[in-house]
Amino acid sequence: MHGPYHTTDPAHLDFTFIHTSDPNPCTDGTCLEALLVWNLTPLAYIEWFMPFHSHEPASDMYIISCSTHMQCCFTEIIPVECIIHSCHLIPDFGKEKDSRWMAANVGLVCDQFFVNPYINYHTFCLMKLGHRNCI
Repeated sequence: MHGPYHTTDPAHLDFTFIHTSDPNPCTDGTCLEALLVWNLTPLAYIEWFMPFHSHEPASDMYIISCSTHMQCCFTEIIPVECIIHSCHLIPDFGKEKDSRWMAANVGLVCDQFFVNPYINYHTFCLMKLGHRNCI
């Protein structure tokens, strides 16, 4: 419904944790068990990221990348009830920033990200302290 009482916001990228029943041996028995990162749009159309597997010791952050199927982003539509909490991803700049990266498109053109556990209290409690019920 469009009109004076309803406004429509344009689609945008948001990243969040979701609960999944898929096993991941790297996180089994930890607070990250059954969590994945995904990209949420208003219609719950998601672009999956790979499960947590690679850890960068200097920053103490997980490194993730987009999940692909036949060289295309692996996408799915899921129930909104699966959303756990937003998450903050930092692009892996490498030695220099890709000149194509802009605030509006970095989530689409960057190949690899760091999952920031320090962005807020709830994410820190989950990822660093192992408190499963903090979000």
